[in-house]
Amino acid sequence: MSGSRHSPANKIRPLVSPCFIQPKVALEVVPGIVPCPDPNTRAFYDQLHPSTRFHAAIGLTGVLPSLRLAGLLPA
Repeated sequence: MSGSRHSPANKIRPLVSPCFIQPKVALEVVPGIVPCPDPNTRAFYDQLHPSTRFHAAIGLTGVLPSLRLAGLLPA
């Protein structure tokens, strides 16, 4: 099932390329640019910012448990 939603290719693809490529400086308005229609299908929205889904996954499975383990957050 290579076309499957859960195939290895689909799991890797979000980490390879951002959903939206910002062509200029971040806060500069670029006429005709269309935002990404579904940013949570990728790990990053643009070249810098993680998608909401990826940000939550990293926070809940990586950062917060590590901070709790280090005693920097309550258990």
